[in-house]
Amino acid sequence: MTSIANPSDALPSVHLFNPANDEALGSNNRWYTPSRHALQYQHDCERLPIWWAKDGDYIIAPHHSDSEIEEAAQKANVNVRRYQPGLAASPAPWGWSPDTKRQFEEAGLPLIYQPSDHTIADIRLSSHRRLAITVNDALTKHTGIDAPNHQRIYASAEDMTARGGDNCMLKRPWSSSGRGVFPTSTLTDAELLRLAGGIIRRQGSVIVEDALPKVMDMSALFYADTNGIRHHAWSVFQTTTDGRYMGSMVMPQTDVLSFLHDADIRYGDNPADFSHISHMLADILANVLPRYRGWIGVDMLAYGDISNNEAMHLAPCIEINLRMTMGVVATMLASNKVIPDMPYLLRTVPPDTTLSDGSIRLAGTSSGFSVILQPAMQ
Repeated sequence: MTSIANPSDALPSVHLFNPANDEALGSNNRWYTPSRHALQYQHDCERLPIWWAKDGDYIIAPHHSDSEIEEAAQKANVNVRRYQPGLAASPAPWGWSPDTKRQFEEAGLPLIYQPSDHTIADIRLSSHRRLAITVNDALTKHTGIDAPNHQRIYASAEDMTARGGDNCMLKRPWSSSGRGVFPTSTLTDAELLRLAGGIIRRQGSVIVEDALPKVMDMSALFYADTNGIRHHAWSVFQTTTDGRYMGSMVMPQTDVLSFLHDADIRYGDNPADFSHISHMLADILANVLPRYRGWIGVDMLAYGDISNNEAMHLAPCIEINLRMTMGVVATMLASNKVIPDMPYLLRTVPPDTTLSDGSIRLAGTSSGFSVILQPAMQ
């Protein structure tokens, strides 16, 4: 399962920002059309990859002029140009799907530099949320610690043990950033069966897991290449109570690790050893994803009733993303010499949002969606 057909370190990358890729995987449609808001977000912020591109790379940005691309590249202090059809380059999308390949083809990237349809089909199957169940089962075998969220998969709504009003989460097999996640506590039995049945008809199955009293979100970030899967960084991020992504902390890895250790999170009966956990996950992922190449984000959370001074405990695998994530972007920005050395929150904001003092607009405009760095509360 490779990212490109003929990988070469000598080739520049051609970047594509396609943030609705998980929904495109769910549809499995080469001509997938995102929702109006998702499409506007992609168009408004398509220059975002300039911030992690290297000198000599290209970008696909049909909704921005050459001068706008040059302006963004100068701001990021990197030499990036618009991709021209036929040039040899290694494709670097946000994520892979049949729709991603179509977008690269329309931009003129020769097929020899793109993954095969079979490889993309493998990526789609591996991106199903059942992967988190497989990884949690492997973690339990390694540690003897059961996954506290008790994920289970159903191909029939009538087989579900969850009922309306239960404290569970219903999830589509393919979705991202909290979209496609539904709390069952707000649903009646009839509404739950209708919702689950619709998901099963469209995507073949549905995931149910116990909701946890979340205190903190975090992610272990990995990169897979021909040398195997290695841990890259830890990310701390924020979500709403129903799981929708809000933003990622941008700060050095030493600060992220200090933050996690100071949080006094337990895994089983012992303090969470994040180094050991990342090594276990890397070994497990290498076993279940032997051919995958690219970024992997394993989302996890700390939970507990801190209002009653209860200790926080770790749920080490909530979901797995086989693509770029905002956490990856945050770690890259933390070492970017153009960005002032201070903690930020990496956020996506809707049109006409007034930015707070000290914020940096990375992509987008005031009248459209923007990706920004907002100074974090000290």
